Amino acid sequence: MKKRFIHISFLFAVLFALFSSCKKKETAPETPTTTSTTTTEPTHHGMIYSNQIVMLTSGTLTPFNGLSGGLFSTTNMIGDGIISGTSADAGAVSLNSTTFKKSTVGSIYYTDSTNTDFSPTYNWQVAGGSGIPAINYTYSVTLPAFTGYASLSNTINLGQSNTISLNGITGADEIQVSISASTNTSYLKTVDGSATSVTFNASDLNTLSTSTLGYLYVTCSKVSYQTFSGKTIKIKAGYQLLKSDIVIQ
Repeated sequence: MKKRFIHISFLFAVLFALFSSCKKKETAPETPTTTSTTTTEPTHHGMIYSNQIVMLTSGTLTPFNGLSGGLFSTTNMIGDGIISGTSADAGAVSLNSTTFKKSTVGSIYYTDSTNTDFSPTYNWQVAGGSGIPAINYTYSVTLPAFTGYASLSNTINLGQSNTISLNGITGADEIQVSISASTNTSYLKTVDGSATSVTFNASDLNTLSTSTLGYLYVTCSKVSYQTFSGKTIKIKAGYQLLKSDIVIQ
């Protein structure tokens, strides 16, 4: 069975680097995040995204920065990930005139090394290549909101089920929730934007170790699927909340 490379692991690696150093730096992908999903979606050969990030610490929300990027595949993608060995070099990728950095560590992926907090509207430009067509697309969208963050768990208990409240999320098409330890090991679940909670079973978290520096990510995204010259691309614009004071025990 082929091993899946999931782009979310790269997002987490960047977040950890930014949070620990408080400065922009390059980070290679960590061990791929284990994922599960309860959603179905159209066949697509690429995914481009831009997230606005806020940090929640001791009940206080603080604007953090932005996290934007993309990846493309020569075959059908699996959610937001690709099968190893199928990544496609789509040429130059830019968002609102900011050109992304291309990395070829493990797979080919694109990231905004400036960590700009882009605001809607999003103008995406992809030069094209490796079967991926040229893209010039403007995504005008209102980002989802998350007002129920006070109900988020402070503690994750290993060896048992943990239910994370998603009350107060509005305007989302897709919600992704991840629990991560300080070692960057993590488990991600994707649910529909109308979900009011997500449950992590004990078996979901068996790769995590105890930590007083755990993280909980909740990403609420608007999602659009657009077809360019016969290839469908998943386009996401998200509001990502990072809760940084989670105890994993």
